[in-house]
Amino acid sequence: SLYLLTLILIIWAYIRAQNRKLAMERAINERQRQVNLQQNEVNERLRKLDRFKDEILANTSHELRTPLNGIIGLADSLRDGSAGALTEPARRDLATIVSCGKRLSSLINDILDYSRLKNSDLRLNRAGVDLRLVAEMVIKLSKPLLGLKDIKLIQAIPVDLPTVHVDENRLMQILHNLVGNAIKFTEKGHVKIGA
Repeated sequence: SLYLLTLILIIWAYIRAQNRKLAMERAINERQRQVNLQQNEVNERLRKLDRFKDEILANTSHELRTPLNGIIGLADSLRDGSAGALTEPARRDLATIVSCGKRLSSLINDILDYSRLKNSDLRLNRAGVDLRLVAEMVIKLSKPLLGLKDIKLIQAIPVDLPTVHVDENRLMQILHNLVGNAIKFTEKGHVKIGA
């Protein structure tokens, strides 16, 4: 009977331990379920905020584009003499305004493209493009970024390089970003575009 009593106590202790284990597992599972629900709510709020941010960026970019194009057009027209003859320093200043305006326009296009990429809505207009001419334009537009830095911009693309089949605007964006970053992080020396 002592053996039977011991066996009953062992079984009772085992059942009690199992019940405690099951209760703990239920509590852990319930807590995990609550955490998952909270995490799903937070993720949904973050997705909504991200969409809202993208909408604000796209709308703001569209709103900035119109007056910016007006500024570029007016400065370009003045530089070409629409209001009469200009001094050479005035022509240089207007050229700088046009150049900076075009760079700002390019940044706005980057923002719009980011939004289009996120929505898988970016379209490419591929055609045969002279890489040398694009590089020359990027270097010309990037000169105001030099400021007082002792950096030389070099276009080293051979004249006989065949045309490339690309979207010219996207290629220009990429080169602007690369050259702009190179200028930003180079104190002296040169930034060279080659192919």
